[in-house]
Order: sequence, then structure tokens, then C-alpha cells
Amino acid sequence: MQGEQRAGTFSDPPPWPMRIMVLVLAAMAAPALPAAVQAALDQPLAALGWVLLLSAAATLSVVADPRSRYEVTLRAPIAIGACVALAPPLAFFVNLVALVSLVEIRGRPSPWMAAFNHLQFALIAGLTSLVVHARPLGPVAGAVLAVPVYDLTNLAVVALSRRLRERTSLRAAFRLVAAPFPTFASNFLLIGLLAVLTVVLYTEVAPWSLVLLAGPVWLGYSALRSARDASDRAEELAARVRELEVLNELGSSLLTARDAAVVARLATSALRAICADHAWRARITVALDGRLPRDLEPWEVPGTGALVGLPSGLDQRRRMEAETVCSAIGMALVRLGAERELGESQRAQAALAGQILAEGTAARGRVALRVHDEVLPYLAAAQIQADNVLAAASAGDLALTSRLSTAVRDAVQGAIRTLRRVLDDLQRQIIVPGDLVPSINRAAQQARLEHGLTVGVDTDDYHHRISHPTEILLIETVSGLLANVLQHAQASYLSIRLRSDQRAAELDVFDDGGGFDADRVGPGHHGLELMRQRVALAQGRMTLDSAPGEGTKVRVVVPLGTAGTPAPQARTGSSRSRPPRKPNSERVVHSGE
Repeated sequence: MQGEQRAGTFSDPPPWPMRIMVLVLAAMAAPALPAAVQAALDQPLAALGWVLLLSAAATLSVVADPRSRYEVTLRAPIAIGACVALAPPLAFFVNLVALVSLVEIRGRPSPWMAAFNHLQFALIAGLTSLVVHARPLGPVAGAVLAVPVYDLTNLAVVALSRRLRERTSLRAAFRLVAAPFPTFASNFLLIGLLAVLTVVLYTEVAPWSLVLLAGPVWLGYSALRSARDASDRAEELAARVRELEVLNELGSSLLTARDAAVVARLATSALRAICADHAWRARITVALDGRLPRDLEPWEVPGTGALVGLPSGLDQRRRMEAETVCSAIGMALVRLGAERELGESQRAQAALAGQILAEGTAARGRVALRVHDEVLPYLAAAQIQADNVLAAASAGDLALTSRLSTAVRDAVQGAIRTLRRVLDDLQRQIIVPGDLVPSINRAAQQARLEHGLTVGVDTDDYHHRISHPTEILLIETVSGLLANVLQHAQASYLSIRLRSDQRAAELDVFDDGGGFDADRVGPGHHGLELMRQRVALAQGRMTLDSAPGEGTKVRVVVPLGTAGTPAPQARTGSSRSRPPRKPNSERVVHSGE
């Protein structure tokens, strides 16, 4: 059978190496062209008959490899018969002029590839005819000799052309052209039998007897085409099933992958299995860093910066499967990133909760120390004075008893006042889940009552309840910033704004005080830095914008990690604040007031 490529592959202009090969073939054919034309003029009927016969045989094609669109025709046996029956110049001419395949009629192949087909067939036929006529041989012996010369030369030329077009190795090109070998061998034998029969009928019977071949050849061709089509459909279905199995196995493996390198390795293996018959399959790679060799076609992985490097020229089905693999890679890498961020968020929450627990323990120790140092002395004094009251009363000294009773009363009242302050401080440190907004309102109300500071609180955009450790973090941040304002800023107005969504909670605190230069804060003022460190433990960020005479704005953004739950609608004592000024500059806090 005659090897040929369909127009679907040859419609695009070939690469430059292939064009150079066509020019070389043209240069080789040019010297033989005058003699070939003269031979055709000398035997016009024979030339016309063989051209028509070759053209008719070329229209009987069977697809040999559906994936590469490689097809074979019945042109080869007739061409070999022409090599034996005709002189080399005429054999050259009829193969140069005759139709190569229906591709030239049905499609629009590149002129370069059409020229390649005609030139290579003419040169192969001329070479084969020269070998056969180099010594006197009978028709049968000539046909037997012509078959391997013609077929092997054609195999070498087609393999070389595929190497130049697909930029693969010559060995891989030969393997693609001759695969599967049983089919190649059967075609070789069939060509030989038909060529011998063609030569015998033409030389021993009569030229017109070749018409007798039309019926059997057509029936054989129809049977061969039907069998080949059925075989192609079966192979195509089997290949599709294998590729779907590869995709299914890849999806299952990616679900349990715990590392990006494992995802890349699994995807690379799957893509190489899908492109198992491609010469460049070993070069297919998944680049997590987005760096690929220039000779590979880059495919983007959705949602990531990774790229998949594939050889160019893949058919539509493989491109669709490659796109599916890229999507699976993207989902796996995004899942790993989300799991990593969730793990980091959970670890940060655990660290923050641990720090809050440790600080709570320290706070209880401080309360106990204050009770011991501030409350117990008053009670001890009251006890002593009570004993003195009893002694004075027993002695009947009413004046002394009255003075001592007053001292006891003053000691008890001092203890009560001190204990009340301790209990108030303790109550402010106790934060129950969901108490974020009420706690902020209580702190604002206390600043209004005790210090006369105008405080605006805006929590209208707080829609998602956050975790308890994050609530404690934000409440203590508000308390610390409020204490800084009261102690240092000399402000008349303070704005507190709290917002939240499914991704993060945001806290903005602005005062119209004197402001400061954060880069020139004196030693010993570490409040803001400690706040920043606590926010960083929750994977958040605290930024500050301040300048002398322009007030101070602090923003705290804490990611929630997972979607929050809707916040309660009721808000106690909230009031809308005036919009904070637009910051002049924003920088991460390195020191505090």
C-alpha cells in the first residue's frame, strides 16, 4: 500500500526543514525531467493509460492510523507495475503527473506538501525502475525485486518527512510509520502480490487485461476498508477507555495527595499515558514554578501559577483530555493551598488561645495580689480597730470608743471601694462568646462618662460572628488603643468602626489628637508593638497612620479562616461615627505609644 498523509495534517505550511527537503527533491528531479517528458511524447497512449490507472488506484484509500491521519492507497502495486513494465524515464513521468490521493481533490493541502508527494513518488519510481532494468530480468523476478526497493525507499522518505515535520527522532519516526508491524508486513506482502499480478497481466497477456483487476480489486478494497474501519473503531474505543481509566485513576489519586510535588508527578504520569504514542511523551512535564522548555507548548493550570508543558500538534481529543488534567491539577493545588491556610489559621488560633489563657492566668494572679496588697490591709486594720473598740467599750471610755468605731468604719469602706475596683477590672477581663459589640460599647461609654471623650461606634457592617479568641483579641486591642488615646493623644473625638464578612474582620480606630511620629517613639512605649504581635499570632495585620498634629488611625485586619456565622442583630448603645479621614500613608507598626 502507498503511504500518504491526509489534508487535515498537510493543510498548514510545513516547517522550514521540510521545505528544504522539498527543494532538495526538486533539485534531484530536475535533471530527469526532460527525458521523462520526451518519453511521454514518444509513447502518449501508454503514458496516458498509466496516469489514469495510477490516479484511479490512488482514490482507493484506507486509513492506517486514525490518530496521525496516516492512510494507505492501492497506488503502490500499480506504481511498482509501472516500474517493471515501463522504462525509467516514463515510470518517472507517470508517477510525477498522476494523482496522489483524493486529498488533492477533497481538501486543500499545502503546495509544499503536494509537491513533496509528487516528487517523492516520481523519484522512488524512477530509482526502482533503474534498479529493475539494470540487468535483464523476467517480469515476475523484476516485480519481486521492485517491491522491497520501492517500499523500503518509500518508508525511509516518509519517515524522514515525519521527523522534519514533527521534530522527533528518526528512530521514533520509523517506528510510527511502520507501526503496528503486523499491519505493515501484511501490506508489504499484499503489495508484492498485486504488483506481480499487475506486471504479469500487462506483459504476458495484454495491457487492457489490467481492467480485469478492477472487480476483484474493488471487492478486496471494500472488504479491507470495512475491516480496517471496524478495527480502527475498536482501537479508538479501547484507547478512549484506557484514557478514561487514566483520568479516573488520576482524579482518585489527587484526592488523597498531600503535597504539590506528588500532584505534579501524578499528573505528569497521566499525561504521558494519554500521549503514549507521541514521540515527545517523555518530555511532558508539570512545572509548579511556571518554567518550561521553550519547545513545549505551555498550558495554564487554572487558579495557580503552574504550567503544563505538552508537545504541539496534539489532536482534539487529547487536547480535551489535557485540559481536563490541567483542571484537575488546579483543583488539587487549590485544595492543598486551602488546607495549608486552614492549618496555619488553626495553629494561629490555638497559639492565640494559649496566649490568652496564659494572660488570663496571669491576670487572676494580679487580682489575687491586689486583693492581698490592697484589700486585706484595710480588713486587717478594721479587725485591729474592732478589738480596740471592744477594749474601750469595756473600759467605759465613750469618746475613745466613738473614735475607734469611726476608724473601723473608714477601714471597711476603704476595703469595699478597693474590692469594687478590683471586681470591676476583673469583670472587664471576662469576655463571653458573642460579647464583642457590647464590650466595645461598654468601653466607649466608660470613656464618655469618666473622661468626657466623644466616642462614635459603628458596627452596622458587622455581619458574621467570629471565633471567641479573635473576639478577645479585638476587644483587648480596642481597650489598649482607647487607653493610649486617653493617656497620650489629648483627643476630643474617637471613632471605632467594626466590619466583618466571610473572609476577615476589620477594626478601624481613629482619633483627632496630636498624633505622633511612629519612627521616633521613645523607649519604654511598647503598647502598640505588643498589640501588633498579638494580631500577627492570629495571621492578621495591624497598620498605623499618624503624623504630628494630624491624629492617628489604626487598622486591624484578622482573617477568619472559615466562614463565620451571622452576627446578632441587636446592638446596645451603638452610634454612627463620622467617617475616618483618608490616611496619608500606611505602614506596619514597629513601635507604639
